Amino acid sequence: MLGDSSQRVGLMTGTYTAEEIKSVIGCSDLVIGSRFHSLVAGLSQGVPVVAIGWSHKYEKLLRSFELGEYVVPFEDAELSYVISKVKSAWEMRDSNTSLVASKLTDVKQKVDETFNKVDSFLKGYIKKEH
Repeated sequence: MLGDSSQRVGLMTGTYTAEEIKSVIGCSDLVIGSRFHSLVAGLSQGVPVVAIGWSHKYEKLLRSFELGEYVVPFEDAELSYVISKVKSAWEMRDSNTSLVASKLTDVKQKVDETFNKVDSFLKGYIKKEH
């Protein structure tokens, strides 16, 4: 989908399904994204990311994986600054991949706990209504 496998950088243009996009992200060594869900897709598959973001949610997400230093606020997205962050993330990709994997278990557990609470709340609410 992205061309010759010897290429170090791929660019997806055109229209793809969510499954195709997530598959490519999962096969990546590093994701550079400005869309929140592309970052989530990378992290959820153990791929380290660099975020170019405009909202506090990017920093909060990456801090959950101890990758807060790889958030580039949109207003600070000068080329030299972005390149320095990407270069650093590329050089640290192996250790950051291990870091993401170790944090992913904790994040998944917190998500499970949250949905278990929601489930309990809804079951209790439905029981009261009937």
